[in-house]
Formats: sequence, C-alpha cells, structure tokens
Amino acid sequence: MSLPVMSALLGVTLILATATPVVAQRNSSNRNTLLADDLQTSNLTSITVPDAIRFLEQCTFGPTKSDIARVQEIGYEAFIDEQFAAPMSNYNYLYYEYGGRGLKVRFIQNAVRKPDQLRQRVAFALSQVLVVNSTDGVFDSTERVAAMLPYQNALLKQGLGNYRDLMYEITLTPAMGAYLNMLNNAKPNAATNSRPNENFARELLQLFTLGVYLLNDNGTVKTDPQGNPLPSYDNAEVTEFSRVFTGWTFAPRAGNSFNGFIYYPRNYAVPMTLWAPQHDTGAKTLLRGQTLPALGAGIPTNTNNPALKAYAQNELNVAMDNIFAHPNLPPFVVTRMIQHLVTANPSPSYINRVVQVFKNNGQNVRGDMKAVVKAILLDNEARNAIVARSTEGYGHWRSGVLYITNLLRQFEAQGDLAGIENWGTEMGQNPMSPPSVFSFYRPEYRIIALNGVPYGAPEMQTFTTATAIRRINFANNLIRNGVLTGSSLTGKTQVTSINLSDYQAIALDTTALINLVNERLLHGEMSAAMRTQVANAVNAIPVTDTAANRLSRARTALYLVAASQDYQVQR
Repeated sequence: MSLPVMSALLGVTLILATATPVVAQRNSSNRNTLLADDLQTSNLTSITVPDAIRFLEQCTFGPTKSDIARVQEIGYEAFIDEQFAAPMSNYNYLYYEYGGRGLKVRFIQNAVRKPDQLRQRVAFALSQVLVVNSTDGVFDSTERVAAMLPYQNALLKQGLGNYRDLMYEITLTPAMGAYLNMLNNAKPNAATNSRPNENFARELLQLFTLGVYLLNDNGTVKTDPQGNPLPSYDNAEVTEFSRVFTGWTFAPRAGNSFNGFIYYPRNYAVPMTLWAPQHDTGAKTLLRGQTLPALGAGIPTNTNNPALKAYAQNELNVAMDNIFAHPNLPPFVVTRMIQHLVTANPSPSYINRVVQVFKNNGQNVRGDMKAVVKAILLDNEARNAIVARSTEGYGHWRSGVLYITNLLRQFEAQGDLAGIENWGTEMGQNPMSPPSVFSFYRPEYRIIALNGVPYGAPEMQTFTTATAIRRINFANNLIRNGVLTGSSLTGKTQVTSINLSDYQAIALDTTALINLVNERLLHGEMSAAMRTQVANAVNAIPVTDTAANRLSRARTALYLVAASQDYQVQR
C-alpha cells in the first residue's frame, strides 16, 4: 500500500476510534451552490440526486440508481405511496435452505433486493421498539425460525397498518409470549403463593408504548412544580396488567398433547390461544383509573367454557384500548420512529407535528402508521438539507445493518448474500438478536460532543474500537475484494460481488471520480480536507489506462469515503 493511501487510511481509523458527536463536521466547498435548490424541495423539478439519496437513506435500506431516478421523476410523496402499494416481502420456505440462521439470511436478502423497501425499513425500526430476541435461550435451534416468522410478518403487516392492531398482534405472537413470559402466565395461586409474571406487562408499558415519564405532545417530559419528572405508570398498574395477561398458551394442533395448561409440542405458527381456567377473573384497575369488573356469578372457572374465554378475551381488548388511548403513546412512538428513520435529535416542533397526525390522520383515525410515516418523511425537518447540515446533532450514526445494506444497494450487490448477516453481528447488530429487551442500544443514549454539548446518539452505544475496525474491514472486503459469504443454495461458496462500472469509467479523471463519489455517498458535501486526502490517495496510483488501473483508483476513492466518519453518519 502506498504511503498516501496508508496515511489517508490512518486518518479514517483515528476518526472512527474517537467518540465523536453524531453530527459529522462537513464543511462543504459547494454549500453556497446547493442553497437555492435546498429551499425548493417541495418543487418536483428541484429534487437533485443528493436530495433523492438523502430521502432514500431515510425510507429504504439504501439508495439504488433506479430508485433515485424514480424519486426525481415522481417526487417524494408519490414514491411513498408507491411503496405503500408494493407487495409485502415474506420469509417463506427459502429459509429452510440455511438452517437455523435462515431467517437472518432472508432478512438481508429482502432488505437488499425486495421492492417493499419502506415497509421493511419501518418493520426493522419497530423490531427495535417491540423487541424479541431469537437467540436468547428461549427457543431451541429447531424452534427459532418457526417462532420468529409470525413476529416478523406481524411487523411487516401492521407496521404500515394501525399501531393498536400492531400492539395486539405482537402481544399474541408466541415469540413475544415466550420471550417476555406472557406465554403460560398463570393466575394467582394462594396455595403455592404464586403470582402472575409481570415481565411482559412492564415492558409493554415502559418500552413498547408509553415510556417511563409523562410526555407533552412535543416529546418533552412533564414535571411537577419541583421539576421532578412525572411517571407515566406505577408498579401497582404493572401488577394489574400482569393479571390481564394470564391464561394464554400455545394453540392446539394435530398430534399435540395437553398437560393441564400447555399444549405440546409447542406451536409457534399461530397466535397464542386462551386456556381460560388460568385467567385471573378478579376486578382490575388499569391506567388513569379505568376498571375491569370481576367475572359475573354463575360462570364456571374450572373449564375452558365460551363465557369464560369471552371474558378473558374482552379484558385483553380493553387493556390494549386503555394503553392505546393514553396521551403518552403518540409522542413516545413518534419519537422512536423519527430517531430510527431520520434523526436521533428531532426538535420538539417536529415531534409535535407528527404527533398530531398520529392522534388524527385527518379522518379521525388514531395510530394510522401510513399517515405517521408519511408525516415523518415529508416534514421540512426531514426534507430540508439546510436544516440537516446546519443543525448540531442532526442525523444518526448508521447502525451496523444500515451501514451494510446501504453499501450493498449503492453498489448493486450480486450473489445470494448468505453470511452477510454475520457482519452485522460483528458491528454490534446481530439481526433479530438484540442483546436485551432494550434492543441493540438504548434510545436515550447520549454522547458528549466536541463542543461539550450532550447529543442523543443511540446507535453509538454499539460503537467500540472492535466494531469500528469491523466496519472498516467490511468496506475494504466489499469494495476491494467482494465479501466471502458462505454457502449458496447450490452448496457452492459464493462471493457477493458489486458493480463499480460508473466509477471505473471516469477513474482516470480524479476530480470527476471524487465528484461522483461525493454526490452518491456524501450528498455533495465532502469537505475540502477530505477531498484533498482522497485525491492524494487516488493520484498515488499511476495512470496506465487499463481496466485494472481504473478499478484500483475507483476502489481507493470509494473505500476511503465509505470508511469515513462523514459517510457513517446518516444526515
């Protein structure tokens, strides 16, 4: 490796190994020329390539040339509407070819190849809110794929449906039931001094719907006169909800047996079902004092009779409605979604605007996720590039999965992609296997920027020296070599190859090469210092006008930018 290339690489490595603010310091040399276009993003003709790429980074798993052209052709809102209408990707059958890791392989394949990009991106965000871990010791190796399949399909189906329906459907997936102990959760038993498990009830309130503290519509925390944050629920309410979530078990299926509460073998394919004799039939008090009456007299509680089942089912529905109607739910969910799609530090006014859409989509419907997602993506704070580059703390660190998929889609990756998911694990984001119910990182995680100001930077909780090096290695392996990924469907080892022909065609012209890399990877905002570094590295490769020489020059420019801090922050 030449000295200039090594020197440039060292600079990249040092940047990555430092706890930097979530906002990348891009001092664009062409900022003034971009200004006029930035102010006209609502004008269809003003959607530049960088504008389209910014949009696609927020609503897909990465930009492609065809999607860039489509956004420029029809505009942001029409593109979103097309995405809403795209057929839903699935996880059927092919995963069996890859054994226990098949669902993760299919996740990467869908993220890189399938047309329903927005649906998948929203589902991925929601999987980090309504969390299940597929490898947490809950499921054995033969159950893992079967357990996660209905959960993933629920996220895909209801992520662009209604949040109330999503809450209900996810609650009854056996994967969630097993992970957070609602499955086979029994009513209190005085003889054994046992009580219902509170795990699911607590996480449903704390992590999936309301959060710990009461919020204003703009996401700010409500406080008492002394400035102390006000809790959104208390332990007594957790206990009451845990009593609602009793009596649910695996659904019966042909050939399984029943031991008095649990059907064996375990059926992960369909929603949990009621074994009503294990449902707590006492009166309960939910959020904001709403009460559920005790079971009426004359209904047997020792058989799975229709009246008892109807009572238990109604309690679940009322409990879901009670949580869904709570004023905390809109700002809590909206903030999480903005953080995953657009920026870790949304302004209170941005949150408030989207919250109003969550509360009422214009047709008196609460929780319409299509309307919410559209409001998030079309808001001025999302679309205005001036806001993006002038607001401290704007954007977010690309998580491991998004870093991988953005590069794969940018460079038109070929191959079956089996094994790519392992790179996510090495970057701190093992698909479908977060380390805890708090997901891969806590949404409130903050870092101190170089100016001494703390900024939200959730994804950077996965940032370590080791994961930083893995990211650089992935960029190097992909751009310079192709990533060796493992067994394909035919049993042959394949390499994920990429298409760099656009860059290779102009690689002898250093300025043109850097301009194209700048446009497609950095929204046209490469700093003068980076431009000089990359140019020096490219120019250190003598020009011989061969295919190999052109490719070497293109790879050098792309690698240095893809491995840089400026690319790894999505703005």
